[in-house]
Amino acid sequence: MPVALEADPVLVSMLLSGDARLQRCAVEDPAHVTEGQKGPHVRLIQLALAITDNADIAGAESTSSSYGPSTTAAVLAYKTKRQIINRSYQSKPDAIVGKMTIASLDAEVAARERRNLAMGAGRPGADITTKRD
Repeated sequence: MPVALEADPVLVSMLLSGDARLQRCAVEDPAHVTEGQKGPHVRLIQLALAITDNADIAGAESTSSSYGPSTTAAVLAYKTKRQIINRSYQSKPDAIVGKMTIASLDAEVAARERRNLAMGAGRPGADITTKRD
């Protein structure tokens, strides 16, 4: 009987690609990331928002890896700035991190990582700071 192989990772950035939960988010609608969730995958989204948009994530959300009000605001700002809208059912951006949003974050973070590596910079996310409560 053939053995099923896992699909190749969709995400390619060093920051996001190693997280199985975010890999699922990139391909499965039920795996969208929404306000109220907690975990390492949320912290990675927060870091990606800080890298790409200089997002100001509240310290309490950052340290607890929680998708709270400041993460919601950062996701909405990111999606609004880039007009990430599923036009099949939306007329304006929402604060859900789904397939389109995680793909956009991943592409931008990967581009930043490539630039940093070309310039001899340190590890991914090394230039990240977040607001502390």
